[in-house]
Amino acid sequence: MVGSLPESATKHDLRFLARMDKLRRYPNYLKNKGYMPTTIRNMAINIVSLYKHVKNVFLEESRLKVEDIDRVLYELTRLQAEIRRDVVVQQQRVKRQKTNNQLDSEQELSFLYAAKRRIPMLMDAIDKGGYQKDQHSTLMGYLMAYLCVISGHRSVVLTNMTKEHVANADQWNNGTRFQVLGCKLSKPSKFLHLAWSDAGLKGPVSFTLIRSSVATQAERHLSETERRKVARAICHDPTTAERFYVALPTRESAYENRKLRMKALMCEKQKAIGDLQEFKLSGRSGRKAIDNAKQVATHCFRFCYYMVGSLPESATKHDLRFLARMDKLRRYPNYLKNKGYMPTTIRNMAINIVSLYKHVKNVFLEESRLKVEDIDRVLYELTRLQAEIRRDVVVRQQRVKRQKTNNQLDSEQELSFLYAAKRRIPMLMDAIDKGGYQKDQHSTLMGYLMAYLCVISGHRSVVLTNMTKEHEASYSLSSETS
Repeated sequence: MVGSLPESATKHDLRFLARMDKLRRYPNYLKNKGYMPTTIRNMAINIVSLYKHVKNVFLEESRLKVEDIDRVLYELTRLQAEIRRDVVVQQQRVKRQKTNNQLDSEQELSFLYAAKRRIPMLMDAIDKGGYQKDQHSTLMGYLMAYLCVISGHRSVVLTNMTKEHVANADQWNNGTRFQVLGCKLSKPSKFLHLAWSDAGLKGPVSFTLIRSSVATQAERHLSETERRKVARAICHDPTTAERFYVALPTRESAYENRKLRMKALMCEKQKAIGDLQEFKLSGRSGRKAIDNAKQVATHCFRFCYYMVGSLPESATKHDLRFLARMDKLRRYPNYLKNKGYMPTTIRNMAINIVSLYKHVKNVFLEESRLKVEDIDRVLYELTRLQAEIRRDVVVRQQRVKRQKTNNQLDSEQELSFLYAAKRRIPMLMDAIDKGGYQKDQHSTLMGYLMAYLCVISGHRSVVLTNMTKEHEASYSLSSETS
């Protein structure tokens, strides 16, 4: 940020930190220097911390204005959104590389069989012939890779093991103790490759690929509880193994949206909210990003419509001062509650309203004719309201969870239904085939088919109700279901 400024311009204050043109070029500067997107993301987080610290502790000495720092922080939020896109691309690239190099379960099983055969042979050879560097290195590779495949631990866990760790290990089934040579191992991947080749296996291998294989197989073949146990055992955060999925697009409040757009007095509000919607998108074109940005705009329009209330058009047409009506703001959560909105929806609306006020503060302050103090006062009040809303969300979540628990289906009920479905579906199809279309029989048959598929697959009803003849025709039926 100092760049080519003279020493006199940087010696006694921090005003050079407000150079917006330099700030905007900083991510590209780091990228050209060869820094990875994840490193740039971490740098941006720490830079935000610096500006906040200057604002709260060194404001007077820095000779910066609060407005300057707020403007920089807002710009950093936009830059962080762009950096996050690069991070996602990098993560997807790494994930694709891991996927392409994914170890096959057959390879791992073959290695385990080879390790059980070769480890005793190598230990006997070393015991009889003395220390042999190649044999010892291959033995270490077998031992570390074997433990990694069956436990999923990182290589550092194995390279830092000592004779005492092995000798003090718990024993069961009258197991015998054994000790490995107690020297600290460096470059464990070299030993792994020696053992992998000795086992007659080809292709890339590393301890990271083995851990990735452990996590992938656990996700595909174990229950959620079992998967989390495996994740904890290999020191993984369980959430790192979860799949990302795109939620169904929201369709809420189309009628409300139409009403709001018909309001003639939404001139300045449309401009501010439309700009906020573009800011939330930040160049992203995915369906989820577009739906989320639309939802932000919808929530903000609804809030503005409420805050305007019965004010005359002249009081709302040319500025946003109506947004400072604290009495209306405090009643907004109860207003939504009386309208029938769920606490989780009210929570999301409050988050988007906070975004609106911050956007107005940083981008439309002059046009809004609001004061910084007014917006800060509103944001402080919103923080208090959000705390109250969170309490309602927790109560709601507990109530839903209790209701689900009380209405939990018994496995015996589901099994009984499956047996009944296998018996009744052919009978109903024969009855319809012989006697023609019967509304009651057809409805019962549809119920059996959808419920049977739901029990064995766990899909939502919308997946089943949206199935067409073409979907069924595109599947090749197995002999078991034909």
